[in-house]
Amino acid sequence: MKKVSMLVICIALVLVLSGCDTILRTVFRPVIMSFDDEYETTDINEYLQLNISGLSKLMIFPENFDKISKVNKYYHYWYSVPFANEVEIYFDVCYDETEFYEEIERIENLTYRIEDSHTPKTVIKDDKSLFHYSTYIAVFNVGSNYEYVCVDEENYRMIYVALDGISLEKNSIDGIYLPKNYENIISSENDNQSFSYNMYHTEKAKDEDR
Repeated sequence: MKKVSMLVICIALVLVLSGCDTILRTVFRPVIMSFDDEYETTDINEYLQLNISGLSKLMIFPENFDKISKVNKYYHYWYSVPFANEVEIYFDVCYDETEFYEEIERIENLTYRIEDSHTPKTVIKDDKSLFHYSTYIAVFNVGSNYEYVCVDEENYRMIYVALDGISLEKNSIDGIYLPKNYENIISSENDNQSFSYNMYHTEKAKDEDR
């Protein structure tokens, strides 16, 4: 049995490395991915199927569509090379009034407790200083990772975004839903000069100093 299992694994590796991985990706995606692989979808049935987004855990994204009245657009792009990923997730939806404010409440109450940290971290709200819209932020400018949702209260609309390593040239998102300084941040060799935030990580020493 072990010999058969090893043979199957070897055949799979040969197919992947030789570029003949279409069948493997179709059947086992996203469990099996080859290096230098690229995938994109607008199929809402594949919502967050490729949950590969660097430091982001995508908590700000809704888990299902129960409260969504209209999906304007869903786009998920994933590109992998050895030791790096490029990810773009864009989910543009509308809610009815009641559900819209319920979703706001869900996002405002999101917390993530980092192991050994004293208090859970939350999303932060930006009132149009970093973005063109009021925006709730889970990850901002951390190792080229972003996770946030822009809020269009007038139209009960939300634009959920996750980015990892996407250059401005490859980014398909309308600039109005990107950070105002996105081009400068991603082109900077020292992004420590810019604001950054990650609700999924805490430096323990800093917590202990508070």
